Amino acid sequence: MKGGYLKEPVARAILKQMVFGLAAMAEKKVIHRDFKLANILINFPTLKRVDYMASDFNLKEFVKNVLVDGADGINKLNPAVPMEIKIADIGFAKKLEDDQLAQTSLGTPLNMAPEVLFHKKYDTKADVWSLGCVFYEMLTGFTPFTGVSKQNLAENVQTGEYFIPKTVKLSLQGLDFLNSCLKFDSAERLSMMELLQHPYISMDEQLEAAGDISE
Repeated sequence: MKGGYLKEPVARAILKQMVFGLAAMAEKKVIHRDFKLANILINFPTLKRVDYMASDFNLKEFVKNVLVDGADGINKLNPAVPMEIKIADIGFAKKLEDDQLAQTSLGTPLNMAPEVLFHKKYDTKADVWSLGCVFYEMLTGFTPFTGVSKQNLAENVQTGEYFIPKTVKLSLQGLDFLNSCLKFDSAERLSMMELLQHPYISMDEQLEAAGDISE
């Protein structure tokens, strides 16, 4: 997806699996601490080794044309291809004891929660912020907060301001989910277990008022 973006229904289908995976980690009090797009793997279980090892198999064309949940063109004749999301690279992961907080500043700065970026103590809600950054990047092709240096990034994060490009069509439910993740104050941010109950994740109903919400 480098340099591009996904339509909301596809991004949402991927997001749901990411939430389930991170929630399973959070339930065991494990923080990933480096959650980013580069650490998300996609597996197509129906794609057999004999197929992708064939001399005429083109991976780029397969990914470009494959129909996954949420993609346009899915119908009875062209059903969605099963897709599994895998969370990789847990080298920075840490298991917390009861009521314990982590303090080491680890991870990718662009996806770091404010409490990590500012060297404060943090818990699994730090992964919720990173999840919000990944969701935003899937929709837009870039991260919600940037900077020419780590200090400049920290200043931009502290403002708490990010925008949705006019070209992105995002539903009200999707916007609410994103805002729930990107709360500067971790006390106001939903926990990973609470995100499981968010309608955007727990319900399969049609998205409401999808459109240009940047104006």
